[in-house]
Amino acid sequence: MNKLKTTQIWWLGCLTGALIFILLYGVKILNPVYDDWIFFTGHHDIMQHYIGWCHFRQSMWHSHFGLIDTISYPTSMSVIWTDSIPLFAVFFKLLDPILPETFQYLGLFGFLSFILTGGISGILIFRMTSRPVFSLLSVPFFVLSYPLLYRMFFHTSLAAQWLILLTFYLWFCDTYELRLWKRCIITGGLGILSISIHPYLWMMCAVILLFSFIDELIRTRRILPVLICGSVFSAASFITLLLLGAFYNMMTVGGASQGFESNLNTFINSMELSLFLPGLPTVENQYEGFCYFGLGLIVCAVLSLFLLIGKGFCRFTARRVLILSLVVLFLVFSCFPLLSFGNSVLFRLPLPEGLASLLGVFRSNGRFIWPVYYILITAALTLMARRLSPKVSLCLLIPLLCLQILDQSPYLLQKHRLFSAKYEYSAALDQVPALLKVIDKYRHLVILPAEGIDTMDMAYFAYNHSLTTNRFYFARDTTWWQNATVESYLYDLNNDRHYEDFLYVCNDEFLRDNPLPDTVHLYRISDSVIIGSELPIDGLEAAAL
Repeated sequence: MNKLKTTQIWWLGCLTGALIFILLYGVKILNPVYDDWIFFTGHHDIMQHYIGWCHFRQSMWHSHFGLIDTISYPTSMSVIWTDSIPLFAVFFKLLDPILPETFQYLGLFGFLSFILTGGISGILIFRMTSRPVFSLLSVPFFVLSYPLLYRMFFHTSLAAQWLILLTFYLWFCDTYELRLWKRCIITGGLGILSISIHPYLWMMCAVILLFSFIDELIRTRRILPVLICGSVFSAASFITLLLLGAFYNMMTVGGASQGFESNLNTFINSMELSLFLPGLPTVENQYEGFCYFGLGLIVCAVLSLFLLIGKGFCRFTARRVLILSLVVLFLVFSCFPLLSFGNSVLFRLPLPEGLASLLGVFRSNGRFIWPVYYILITAALTLMARRLSPKVSLCLLIPLLCLQILDQSPYLLQKHRLFSAKYEYSAALDQVPALLKVIDKYRHLVILPAEGIDTMDMAYFAYNHSLTTNRFYFARDTTWWQNATVESYLYDLNNDRHYEDFLYVCNDEFLRDNPLPDTVHLYRISDSVIIGSELPIDGLEAAAL
């Protein structure tokens, strides 16, 4: 393949991804000192990612250098479990002495994800079709894919779906022909990169890589290079997890994945985000498997299917059989254990408790439909390019791209309006001047109730004033630790142990069942928030209970 053309398509694809990002989201969110927009996206998860980074930034360095020691005090937790993109979190924490007081990298990560998706998708299609112009015009289909758009600035680390495309590209480029040391660098780097962005993406890359190894074995009959590269990938991934503290204070992983599967109608279900096609019913909570093609790609897929039937099926090579098997594997697992079409349950597989607990590690298994999505749209575009002349394929692709964008226009305009606005945010307790005058007297913010308090808001307030906090939302369940911490504080308070540097946050419901001793002064901040302190706070009225 022409390396010069591949390089040109790479850069032009990256440029396309960058331009689409700016047109869609604007440039304000690329400003690292502007973080207010994060609190107005309408998504709880992105606040978790940002505040997790904030507390990681102010935490001490540990031997497990991914640990956060201020957000679930007195227990340390890994930055992996706040989904704060550990790769970026560690890198920017190293730069912390020269960073401004407010610093967010989520906008930058999203920008890079669009750029890399554009570049990799361009060279992937070029690898499959050898058509430069066709490949460049295919880039927007990938950059504007719903799995990517839906995750961007919602669960931002999962927007790095270019990792899936990259792994496919490495497979289809026959990297087994490279020198072994180069392959080890590539596979080891892929392991480190994917696991330090998000474990779900790592798992998808690992399965695709496994199938590429099987393909290599069939082609070369040499097992030693496969074993070495597989070991390097696994070792690099495990060491990265270990260093990031993933196994520090192991947590429960929950039960089975039921409720977060993919639906069999996912490729044609617009979820009311299409201009032309209505949303279709699903079983509850199947948004994790949302993978709508878009009308342009649906037409493209149907056309490609007709081309496949009309001009004869492709010869079933070992690689094509492996790709088909991979599609089936990911499709089955993404729908597991509840097979459904619309709101009709076709099949339900009961799981033994032990297996359910094991599978709970990847309980949002609907996400595993993403590799199927990218295989199918790559196959549809490739068939169009290969089975039609260059002029005819371009004459069809351009209107299909226009149809795709038109179909997505309501969703794209909604995103543009949301991110082009200017926002200002401050935590609720930052709006209490009397508290701010004495905040330097406190070291710990203790949230007493399990429910009723905005823990994200409180954690952000704690970060702004260099306080620890004891309650936060993690990707794994830590409820029992948090409750045990609260119980120990209550026990101490009721047995004359004093914490003058503790600032308590609670509400009426909690105090009705757990009255605090008279040594704690209570002040009402709002209808739902009461603060308590063993030191009196001038300027605040005592709470009437």
